[in-house]
Formats: sequence, C-alpha cells, structure tokens
Amino acid sequence: PPGHTPKDSHYARLRRQHEQLLEMVPELDRIACALYDPSDDLLKTFVNSTRSGEPIQGYEFRLSESASLSQLARTGETRVLDDIPGSISATNLHSIWLLEQGGRWRLLLLEHGWPELDVALDARDLAALRVEVLGLVGAWMEHNSEPGSAALPLPGWYVTADAAWRGRWGESHDALKLGPLLGDAEMSLVELALMAPAEVPG
Repeated sequence: PPGHTPKDSHYARLRRQHEQLLEMVPELDRIACALYDPSDDLLKTFVNSTRSGEPIQGYEFRLSESASLSQLARTGETRVLDDIPGSISATNLHSIWLLEQGGRWRLLLLEHGWPELDVALDARDLAALRVEVLGLVGAWMEHNSEPGSAALPLPGWYVTADAAWRGRWGESHDALKLGPLLGDAEMSLVELALMAPAEVPG
C-alpha cells in the first residue's frame, strides 16, 4: 500500500511475536531489535513493541565501546540482565536512582541494592523534578526512620540519563544534607545495560 515501508512490516511482525510471548510471559513489557552497521561500527535502534513506558528512539551506540557486547557479537552467545539496578554500586544502606528515558523520569528507592519503591515521575524540567524527587525521598527516609533511633546514614545518589542531562543534577545537589552524588548522567540507561558485566551470577 502507498506509504508502506519494510520497517512497517517489521513492526507488525514484532508486535505479533510480542503478543505470542505475552501468553507465556505476561510481564514482558518490551521487545526490540537493533541494527548494526559495520561501516561505522554503530548499533542503532530499529523497531520495538512496547506495552508501557517510553521506548528509546533514534539511539546509537558504538559497538567497540562495549567489550562485553563485542564479545557477544563475535561468539553469538546470549546474555540476560536480570538486575539492572544491581549493575550500579550499592555500598550505601539506602540508594536513590534517578532514571531518564525518552524525556520521562523514574525514581527508584533502594535498600541494600533492592528496590523498595519505583515511581514514574510527572515532572519534566529540572526545577520541578527536583521538588518532586526531594519530596518523595524525604517521605521515604522519614518512613524508614524509627522514633528515638539515630538518624539514618545519608543515601547515595545516582542519575542515569541522556548526555544532555550530564552534570545538571549536581549543580544544586547538597551532598552534606542529601548524601553523596555518585553518578550524574555519565551514561544513559542503554549504555549502562550494554556496559554491564557479561557474566550473570548463578
């Protein structure tokens, strides 16, 4: 039909496969395919089927920058990441992870590296985001404090976001009051996943 492209056919096929997989794994929110162009070494987003959240659009990543992913490409092996939050350091009792994808933000509040709360945030600009995040974090820390006990250690903060956000959270982050900022959008979610260790604990 007019205006129909091969990519449209790939989308339709992927959606059908997603529907079939959902019968076996109802929790499977998203499946996607990427293309690799050896002429420029770029891995590029191509088609996806997404039930919830905001899919990544137009993302590119140089394959040679990920040793573990390059190894998978050479060997044809597969890899499963069951715990992306576990890919970041969790040395603090409490950790706060701000995660951006496609301009939308999520807030993960972790204890010993395990998520206690996962919230989709409404705010988009930095000022409103900071107000929303600090309000939620304050309520969470207060909830975890026991009356009469010593104050909880300050949490470690991580920001995983597109390069346009790099360093922006830290501009007004008061580490003495809020806890150390251990990552400020040095890498995006895709880069974090691609550069995570290839081995999955058994």
